[in-house]
Amino acid sequence: MPELRITEHNGQAYNAIQVYSAMLFPRNSKLEKEYQARARLEVFKSQTNVPGQVCEFKNTDLLTNDIDTVLNSQLSDGHKRILEIATARTKRGIWAGRVVSCILSEYQKSFDFSVKKAIYKTFAAIEETNKTDPSPWWPDSKSDQGKKTWQEYKPVSHLWAATEFIKTSYNQFCIKNEYPPLQTQSILVKDLPSVLSLAKWIYEEIRNASPKFFNPHETLIIPKEYPLTPVNTVFQFLSVS
Repeated sequence: MPELRITEHNGQAYNAIQVYSAMLFPRNSKLEKEYQARARLEVFKSQTNVPGQVCEFKNTDLLTNDIDTVLNSQLSDGHKRILEIATARTKRGIWAGRVVSCILSEYQKSFDFSVKKAIYKTFAAIEETNKTDPSPWWPDSKSDQGKKTWQEYKPVSHLWAATEFIKTSYNQFCIKNEYPPLQTQSILVKDLPSVLSLAKWIYEEIRNASPKFFNPHETLIIPKEYPLTPVNTVFQFLSVS
């Protein structure tokens, strides 16, 4: 199975960028690479502009390659456009994560699940939200009720589901204490070991229920050597938040 390209020796920001870009572009390596390059260069600029700040990115070859990637970009107004694409794809990824959450919930209730029913329920929830949302959106192809989006994001859907579970818990705390809510990438930077621990558990639970659910040639898994938060600690955090 393909693994996320992260190691404990990389900095927190580097690993978060690697994971988030894989979640955004599971089937488009060109855009994944460009997003990584632009995100790393933004972090490099922000860290080198702060006196006393230790810069995570000291690999000059990597930064040189990132600059080349940006300079050779085919996107018009590249930085603005890649952010627009990421925003749209974040919504679709979150939706795919909710499909997995629905599947997991159904399985825990009855030891059975239907992917079609989970997609239908999650699509219906979007329809309901759109009635009052000032910026309504749909998964790719409203006509097929999100099946195309599901197939595109399925290899990373466990990562999206885990991120959303943990983001919800963090933001409940933020709301109680009048802090601004955290966005998806901020959650990955703040607590990637917990997100990946929960993603691994979700992946294993669903795979135990249906061994053929995740395609072994496509699904991104967490490297065995990457240190994770114990999953029971993650569950405790989710239960008290």
